Amino acid sequence: MSERSMGFLLCLLSVIIVVVYTWMLFLSPSNWEIMDKQISWWALAIPVYIIVLVFWAILIWIGWAMATTKAPPPPISEGGKEG
Repeated sequence: MSERSMGFLLCLLSVIIVVVYTWMLFLSPSNWEIMDKQISWWALAIPVYIIVLVFWAILIWIGWAMATTKAPPPPISEGGKEG
């Protein structure tokens, strides 16, 4: 697949997602429910949940990197020369 085709596909999918998301959030019928929650509730809850997960996953990754990184070796002195 060429870069132009891939770019067109990304643009098309993005527009479709924006239209569906906008419909879910603002225009969906109030009697449509999934697990006793309105579709507009899910349209807000799912992205917020994903954002929170990504935030904490990044913090976990940073903490893991800090905890498992070895300390650098001490600097080598120049044979006792001062100044």
